[in-house]
Amino acid sequence: MSTEQEQILEMLAKGKITIAETEMLLDALKVSEPARKTAVPVLLNPPQFIPPTPPRHDHRYVTPAFAEAMAEAGLTDVSHADLWQMQIHHVTPNYVRRLLQLNLPDLDVDGIIQFAIHHVHPDYIAAFQALKLYDLTVDDVVRLGIHHVRPEMVRDLRDLGLTQLTVDEVVRLAIHNIRPDFVHKLRQMGLTLSVDQIVQLGIHDAQPETIHALQQTFPDLSFDQLLEFSIHEVQPNYVATMAHYFPDGTPNQLLAMHIHEITPGYVKEMHAFDLPDFDARSIVALKIQDVTPEYAADMQALDLPDLSARLLAQMWSNG
Repeated sequence: MSTEQEQILEMLAKGKITIAETEMLLDALKVSEPARKTAVPVLLNPPQFIPPTPPRHDHRYVTPAFAEAMAEAGLTDVSHADLWQMQIHHVTPNYVRRLLQLNLPDLDVDGIIQFAIHHVHPDYIAAFQALKLYDLTVDDVVRLGIHHVRPEMVRDLRDLGLTQLTVDEVVRLAIHNIRPDFVHKLRQMGLTLSVDQIVQLGIHDAQPETIHALQQTFPDLSFDQLLEFSIHEVQPNYVATMAHYFPDGTPNQLLAMHIHEITPGYVKEMHAFDLPDFDARSIVALKIQDVTPEYAADMQALDLPDLSARLLAQMWSNG
């Protein structure tokens, strides 16, 4: 309502004009008032586009036929989640049936799924059982499979005298890539070692050729000494050369020479000076003091009386 309309109605209320005069004035006001534009309504919150909800799909859907087939195979009390796990890992009823026939003591649905994940075939398990490993657990079989242990490996190791092998021992041998041919070579050298000793040699990459060379030089070599030579990677030609120059040297002395990086060339040069006390112990002392062949030659040229390896080391040390 405009201000003019309010004033006209107020005059009517006060009795200043009649009703007829009021109507006349209001009509005249409408004629004189310009036409107003119609306002376009504005939405304060325009509606947002909401896409239609797609139909729900259960990704864990298990067909009734699959569940029935598993029940017929021997799995009668299996949860929907387990059925779904078997389905996605392509476990077949025949696979389940054959596994159950093996009578593994702790085989359950989780074990079957683990076998499927690691591609363990029923024939693989049966082959180990044929080797009298009847007490295999699911974990045993999985570990054998993960480390690619073949039944033939166990059979060959047994033929070599390791008749009481446990699964843990077989797995340790496989982890360190110790094969029956390595054990066979050790046996040929007359070494009857435990699995733990064989594993230690394998860990340190002991070479049968080095072991043979050491046996030729030191027939009474202990296993611990043999292991030390393997740890320090002493080569067969090194053993043969040092044994030639030091026929009375001990295993510990030969090992000390290798640890102190005494080369066959150094020994040959120092041996040429024909020092009276030249032996495995003195050569180590000379090398520790960094006595060079050139220094020894200079001292020998002085025609010193009673020149020895010990004296050379003392003179070099004292400057």
